[in-house]
Amino acid sequence: MKRSPLKRSTKPIQKKRNTPRRSSRVRDPVFLELVRRLACCAAHLDTRMDTRMGTCSPTYKTIEAHHMGRRGLGEKSHDHEAVPLCAAHHRDWHNCTGVFKGRDRAWRAGFAEGVIAQTRDLVTRWRTNLKTEPCRFGRAQGCYEAGVIEPCLPCKVRENESKVPA
Repeated sequence: MKRSPLKRSTKPIQKKRNTPRRSSRVRDPVFLELVRRLACCAAHLDTRMDTRMGTCSPTYKTIEAHHMGRRGLGEKSHDHEAVPLCAAHHRDWHNCTGVFKGRDRAWRAGFAEGVIAQTRDLVTRWRTNLKTEPCRFGRAQGCYEAGVIEPCLPCKVRENESKVPA
């Protein structure tokens, strides 16, 4: 039996999207930088860390901004839902080990909700204080107008606030 070739469609296959995908995720790099300057939010749960001072031990002092909010599969939550976790606790959160071992989904959701609210409150208060601070390098016009490569934190906060639409 002789086979006939398949009929081809007259319309070519579209290789790229006409418009790029835009995420609805709120991005705020200054907020993430402020979160990374806070202490680990899981230090009080851990007995293996040096928690007398309320922070993790110096061996785990790298703070990472973990996006802990609700999100869809394969998505990252808004930057305003990020919390500070040291490298060890961040790894424990994702692997469900360490202080998070045996914690059910409801406990983790409640913990995340409380820590997100606490972090957001801390960063908001810190931001309002930084807006009124002068430039740390003593520049009257600010770091951005002076053309500095790495501006100070108060200048970053003021610049980021000016970009946000009212």
